Amino acid sequence: MEKRDVGITILILALLVILGAAGEYNYQRNKAAEERDAPRTYTGYSDGEIAALIEAYQQEVEVLEARYGAAKNRAIETGSGGLIDEQIREFERAQKTGVATRSLGADVAEKEAVLRELRREHSLRGGSAESLKLHLRRLVTI
Repeated sequence: MEKRDVGITILILALLVILGAAGEYNYQRNKAAEERDAPRTYTGYSDGEIAALIEAYQQEVEVLEARYGAAKNRAIETGSGGLIDEQIREFERAQKTGVATRSLGADVAEKEAVLRELRREHSLRGGSAESLKLHLRRLVTI
């Protein structure tokens, strides 16, 4: 091997070491920033508990979505009462139905948010494609 080849090899190895150190520094910096900005709620749970929670929340979301869809599509029957007190009662009944439907929609949204967070925690722990994307993003984001 010539001196020139040895010099090029050493230069390439030094460059790889520098790139590796810079990548590790960048990865740790981005990881710390992510943890500071968005703390993980479910870190204390085991993988089995996370999987069980995901399954339970998925079932609950499906039930609530079905109820919400039925309530949203249900027409409110109003009478054609000519008296003011009848119209007021019909209005109050329709208003109560609307409030109940909106409350059910809020419950669905809340459960879906928890389910997304559980799935995110699960993907961070596992070797899924999302986890690989996360690691690559941490490595190359400046």
